[in-house]
Amino acid sequence: MKKIIISLDCPLQKAVKIMKQTGEMEQVYGYKIGFHLVFTFGLIRCVNEVKFRAPNKKVIYDHQKGGNDIPQMGMNFASAMKMAGVDEAILFPFAGPDSLDFWLKELKKRNIETIVGGKMTHQGFSKEEGGFFSDEDSLKIYKQAADFGVNRFVLPPNKHDFYEKVSSHVEGNKIIYSPGFGAQGCEDNSYTDYPIIGRSIYNSEDPKESVLEWYEKLCKE
Repeated sequence: MKKIIISLDCPLQKAVKIMKQTGEMEQVYGYKIGFHLVFTFGLIRCVNEVKFRAPNKKVIYDHQKGGNDIPQMGMNFASAMKMAGVDEAILFPFAGPDSLDFWLKELKKRNIETIVGGKMTHQGFSKEEGGFFSDEDSLKIYKQAADFGVNRFVLPPNKHDFYEKVSSHVEGNKIIYSPGFGAQGCEDNSYTDYPIIGRSIYNSEDPKESVLEWYEKLCKE
């Protein structure tokens, strides 16, 4: 069943308000927290706020972008995730295959569900658009993660050709998370299981109503 992930890239006071209003909604899968909150208030406090306000929802940590260090730092990262009580962690491992492998192993040891991305949503990321990474480079990330046993991936929701490439390289069931909806302009959800939506919900005058509207638009079968 498709559900919404709310990205809490906002002040903690606003994040708490959002969770109070949406924490019991069945349309919400969980809350994504990142450096904006964590650098200011600390990972453990932020996770505890989510667990307290929305105890039945997943806490997804997005380091923006995790996995970009030497392999051995994966141990510290995974330990922090476990200590704080994070349910799922997002990696965008542009540092290479050795780092990806080690970080995945360390997270798996601690039973942290890992979500892997290799292609970002914004214009100018890929080499084909003037960036540094070609589609083939990105595909290597998804393929290696899948070979490790990962089946949760971050994919841009508006890159249908690239999704088809990933599907042809990655066998088995795939669970797709996608940012880029709302403020970034995408409204097409043909293959995303968990749309990640931030500003369009947390800046709304009625966040609960916004969740219902986005759920109707993107998730309802």
